[in-house]
Amino acid sequence: MCRDRCSRLIKVNLTFRAKALKVTLSELVEYTPEGSMEYFICTVLGVLGYLGAHFALKPIMVLLATREAIAKALVLFRNVDAVSAPGDARIAKAKAKYHDLATTLIAQANSIPHYAVYSSLHLIPPFEDMREVHANLMSLSDAVGVQAEREDNRRLQQHIETALRLKI
Repeated sequence: MCRDRCSRLIKVNLTFRAKALKVTLSELVEYTPEGSMEYFICTVLGVLGYLGAHFALKPIMVLLATREAIAKALVLFRNVDAVSAPGDARIAKAKAKYHDLATTLIAQANSIPHYAVYSSLHLIPPFEDMREVHANLMSLSDAVGVQAEREDNRRLQQHIETALRLKI
């Protein structure tokens, strides 16, 4: 009995909503705006704005994601020199990761059009800092696992953190 009553209530509710939807759709079909050119212009401007933002801001967002990946790698491989024996798999992994991040970072920085404009707005670090980070990451990828260069590796990591304005 309760089930029948609930099903009747659901049917009535759905029928009411369907009628309201039909009325709304029929009203929309009958309504033709007098200023349709304004709607067209707003639509075109909206699409152009979206495309402009997509093509201008997407490379910046990718660069910032790479910056985040560099921060993660610096934290993950911070103590590889201190706790790893020569020939450890983590050393090879750290070298490959640092090398990959260095090349990715400079490639993405080069792909941003009008880099100086975005840098002057402080959306991204200056290009000179990107070059410095690239050079330091390449040096770090070569020096990871070398016992004599532990202190140099620490300095390289600090230079990278400073250039990318990381708070690790």
